[in-house]
Amino acid sequence: MAKILTDCGTEFTGAPFQSLLKNYSIEHLKTTPHHPRGNGLPERTVLTINTMLAKIVNRYASDWDVHLPKIAWAYNRTVQPSTGVSPYQLMFGREPNMASSTAIGKLAPEKFQLDNDYLSDSLVQQFYLDHAKRANEHAKIRQKHSFDQQHHVKLNRFSIGDRVLLYSPSTHTHKLDAMFTGPYVILDIRETNAYIRRVDQADARPQRVHFDRLSACYPELPNSYFSG
Repeated sequence: MAKILTDCGTEFTGAPFQSLLKNYSIEHLKTTPHHPRGNGLPERTVLTINTMLAKIVNRYASDWDVHLPKIAWAYNRTVQPSTGVSPYQLMFGREPNMASSTAIGKLAPEKFQLDNDYLSDSLVQQFYLDHAKRANEHAKIRQKHSFDQQHHVKLNRFSIGDRVLLYSPSTHTHKLDAMFTGPYVILDIRETNAYIRRVDQADARPQRVHFDRLSACYPELPNSYFSG
């Protein structure tokens, strides 16, 4: 069965999208709330494009749609560190012929101009795809090693019954507000997620959160200490 991974936005959890998945027999996987690294590649792409747009939109950011094609063009021509080539090269097997290059007579390299242009483009594209696949696998190994080193201690730090604080940046209305709310108690642990509930809300529905958002709450601090 095919699978698709999304966040928990209403555009993905709503009836129209769910009906579409059902019709095509697609299993829906959802990331942990407030944990964008669960679907890191598209989240990073969106962040990069948003950062680029922020540099050229007007003060009200109302003309972002006017600049989006230029941003997409620039992004697609930029070499990605994880693959070693640009998205345009992966799609078409070559770099684009720019208007400025055509004006001064610079065309694609002659070694790619065979009698059968389609065959030539296909071979070059396959070369780039193979190169990108190898580079991407090496990048994944490096990133996993770095991630495991940073999170190994945290994953083994909590146990069921522990009191914790929850990192909740979305609840802030002022930059000096407390970054954590709580205390919570851990009810269950499943892989890298914990099910928690407020200590003072015994009837509340447990929340599923990633370990990255938790911090130890030491028992010597009374509950009245926390205003979150």
